[in-house]
Amino acid sequence: MDARFWPWIIIHIDAPYVSRRVVQTFLAASRKNTIAIHMCYRGAPLMDPNFENRRVLEAMECIGPHLSRCSQFTLRGLYRSSTVLASRFFNGVSASQMISLDLTSAITDSDRPFCVTSFYCAQLSHVELDARSLADFVLVNDGCKHWRTHPLSLTATRYRPSPVILPLSSRIFGYALLVAQDRTKTNLCVDDVEFDDTDSSSARASHTMSQAFMNNGSDELGDEPWIWFSHMEGPSISRLLDYAIPGLRSNILLYMNNNDFGSFPVRRRLGSSCRLLLRNIGDHTGLSAVLSKWDGSYLSIDGCAAFDDTFLGLLTQNMDLCANLTEVTIGDCPCTPRALIKFCNARKRSGRQLDSLDILDGVVLPSQAEFNAIERRVDILRWFEAEGALQGSGADI
Repeated sequence: MDARFWPWIIIHIDAPYVSRRVVQTFLAASRKNTIAIHMCYRGAPLMDPNFENRRVLEAMECIGPHLSRCSQFTLRGLYRSSTVLASRFFNGVSASQMISLDLTSAITDSDRPFCVTSFYCAQLSHVELDARSLADFVLVNDGCKHWRTHPLSLTATRYRPSPVILPLSSRIFGYALLVAQDRTKTNLCVDDVEFDDTDSSSARASHTMSQAFMNNGSDELGDEPWIWFSHMEGPSISRLLDYAIPGLRSNILLYMNNNDFGSFPVRRRLGSSCRLLLRNIGDHTGLSAVLSKWDGSYLSIDGCAAFDDTFLGLLTQNMDLCANLTEVTIGDCPCTPRALIKFCNARKRSGRQLDSLDILDGVVLPSQAEFNAIERRVDILRWFEAEGALQGSGADI
């Protein structure tokens, strides 16, 4: 077989024809190549975990000697016990061309530690692990100390253990976040993770670690780091932020996407330089819970059914909510031009006029008079869809 045609090796662990011999044949065919390995199910993960473990072990025994020439390694949709088992094959490996490592689980059936303690991968730019494994990887793996100064994307995926397994400590995970940022510029996504209910507000990162995190945002590393929370509950997000806020750079970009903010008991306020992007918040209570704990100036609202005329009325009447607001971006929300006029007018009259208002698609279009009224009440208005519609109708804008 021509090695040029085998840069990707996909192993379906539930396929009966995928034997040790088949895997070894593909690896031999690609022996002169840098390879990308993807291990997964063809369909839904229906195996007994013990049988799945044996299949993963068999595949990893074949793959192990070839990890040093691997540029991407992906193992997805399995039991966590299988990803932990696979992780031990990375110990002692130096993968100089590895740019992406992805071992994520669909079912949290184990809280055993991730076993990678000496994996060297200086070119790594993307790591996606379940949240417990990601914390272990950052804190225990000696190879992480040699990360280069290029940006690193960390994704902490589903970690929701059964009642007999304790949730992940927000202190441990928060500390891992600060350690990672101390080594290189780090962007973090936390998706579908449950943190324990330990009070983390009294725990602080050391002054040295906090300064390292804040000082690592030099211009050499580019734009500000960001943290993305999705499919989470407000209390879990709060526990992590209460630990991490003292060490976070002040100009962090914070994304909140499709989370449940029935409550948001964060004890440390999100600072004045924190840029906030909210998506898919459907109720006024959740939206108010987040914004009442935020002191920043830049707000982006996208796909939020709660950002309607009623909520704009609340912002219009209560200037202490989002008091420092100067830049707003709105997209795919049910607010109307009439409510936007009242909101912008109230801010202008109170001496808090918006520097910029950007309206994206999915917002009720204004009449010419409404467009002009909003434009007079903000420094800069960008509403390209409205401008195009009004020009198309022959209106002079």
